[in-house]
Amino acid sequence: MKKTIYLLALLLLTVAVKAQYFQHIYGTQDVDNLTSGVNINIQPAGHFMASFAKTCQGLSTIPVAYTDMAGNIPGAPFFEKDLMLINSNGNPLHARDPQVFELATGGGFGIIGMYYDPCIPNLTGVFYIQLDAFGNTVAVYDYPPAVTTMYTVIEVGGVERSVISGFGDVFVTGTVVDNTGLFSVFAMRINEVGGGLVWSHIYNILPPANGNAWGKDVAENPASPFGPPSIAVAGMVNSAWSGIWQDDGLILHIDAGTGLPAPHPVILSGTPNTHDHFSSINAAIGGPFPPGFILGGGTAVNGSMDFYILRMDPVVATLYVNAFDFSLAPGSFNECYEVVERLNTACQYEYYAVGHTDNGPMGAYDVMVVKFDQFGNGVAGGEFLYGSPGNDMGRSIEILNIGPPCAPPPMPAPAGLSIFGTWGGPPVAGNLPDMYLIKAYYNGVSGCNEFFSNPFQLPANPTMPHGPFISVNNFVMGNLTTLELPVQDLTLCFAPIIGAGNNNKVANPNNGDQEGGKQGFEQTAVLIPNPANGTAKDVTLSISTEVSGEAEVTVYDMLGKQHFTGKFNVSRGINQLPIEISKTNMAQGIYSVTVKTIEGTQTLNLVVK
Repeated sequence: MKKTIYLLALLLLTVAVKAQYFQHIYGTQDVDNLTSGVNINIQPAGHFMASFAKTCQGLSTIPVAYTDMAGNIPGAPFFEKDLMLINSNGNPLHARDPQVFELATGGGFGIIGMYYDPCIPNLTGVFYIQLDAFGNTVAVYDYPPAVTTMYTVIEVGGVERSVISGFGDVFVTGTVVDNTGLFSVFAMRINEVGGGLVWSHIYNILPPANGNAWGKDVAENPASPFGPPSIAVAGMVNSAWSGIWQDDGLILHIDAGTGLPAPHPVILSGTPNTHDHFSSINAAIGGPFPPGFILGGGTAVNGSMDFYILRMDPVVATLYVNAFDFSLAPGSFNECYEVVERLNTACQYEYYAVGHTDNGPMGAYDVMVVKFDQFGNGVAGGEFLYGSPGNDMGRSIEILNIGPPCAPPPMPAPAGLSIFGTWGGPPVAGNLPDMYLIKAYYNGVSGCNEFFSNPFQLPANPTMPHGPFISVNNFVMGNLTTLELPVQDLTLCFAPIIGAGNNNKVANPNNGDQEGGKQGFEQTAVLIPNPANGTAKDVTLSISTEVSGEAEVTVYDMLGKQHFTGKFNVSRGINQLPIEISKTNMAQGIYSVTVKTIEGTQTLNLVVK
């Protein structure tokens, strides 16, 4: 899982790159399930991602891709390849859950995941593949549990490159299961250059919150509430602390120097009758709150699984907590895998959560991104969906802020979102699902395969302190190697600049938000309601503009037939434009709504049910 902790402006990119927004897929001839992606900043700017793929022989390999800023692989130093882990006897191993990062000193990449030996039961461990700047394997490090007959590694959940407690070190978390069937969190600290194991621990959760526990992600604490630097592991515990067995969100505070539990170590979130869990934890430093964490995951407190968003202080206090359901089909299954923080052009902090919904407008599962403000409230037009007719999953998200913080709009291109996931439908780069990279503006526009709506916000559960945890075992070091296989890629869409895209803060004329010292608006449009009932008289198009003039609105179906056209006079600010649909014989389906003003053209999707 990606980690960009402190959101400093990436000034080094302002001259080196040009605007580009796109969707692109990469893959082998097998099923490629992306698990991690990051922006590359120290080396030539671009994107690096990894997945695991099951070959026709049943082995799980590690497809990786390093692209330029346009999503392409034009040649060295950019590359795409499939890595197969090999043990000391020359036998291939299964590899899963690869988490990627850029080496702190530049000049290379790191991939950390888990492996298991198909020939020797329960022989598992954590691997670290170190690549040079051209993708060549420098070394492969192996960290099996010290007591291999008792513990089996089943997952690596997340990695965090240290920027506070140890430059050049990486924190790792995941899950093991012992020979009694008990699942436990593990954490380790690895030196990224030499692969040395600084410390490693497997933890058991003690009463009253004892039970199975999973480690899903790790982050450095931006404050020092316990004195020495510390980290926090987020995940899930299946416990009986409330009297009924259920899943709860889990947070563990750990001393970054020793790996031992920090004071006030275990925090849970949940209720006696709901399933709650965390998949992501990142440092959050902005807004009206003290520095702490922003967490993402899933909660069923409202009856179905929804995005679970929680902002907390550096120890235990909940600052805000919300759930987000899929707005077009409330009650859908929605899962959040990552949340990141951005300082926008109005000098305010905002957040982006990525995951997926199982009832998307493109068909089956679609990638879903929810944008919300510094108080945890969804913003207008802040639900972005991307995908194909197949199952498309969002797993990782990064921001690219270019130029000085709080710069007046427009923010220099190619600032925006890097969204990493799995593409599940045709076309394909390989033969089956592939790695999926979306480069979008901060209003979600990327150029194709997209849909926009308003977030549907619901209540969720805060955190609460609970009992301690202890270290019960650790890991040791071994050695592995890799074998390289080919990978393919395919561009879905690409545009240097998209007229409907905008990276600026949307200012509210009613509260006097200021951008760069003056009132400002981004041209953005929202359809209300969406989806719409075909028997309704009309739909309202809410559009904000910076200048007065004329707006032309046209509605087409997917075959290109025009169903509505109209011209409106608009004034600077927010305008409400009626679109008649009752007289146009609009059957159930998805329609394209094009809005043209002097500022450019924007296209939205309208669902009629």
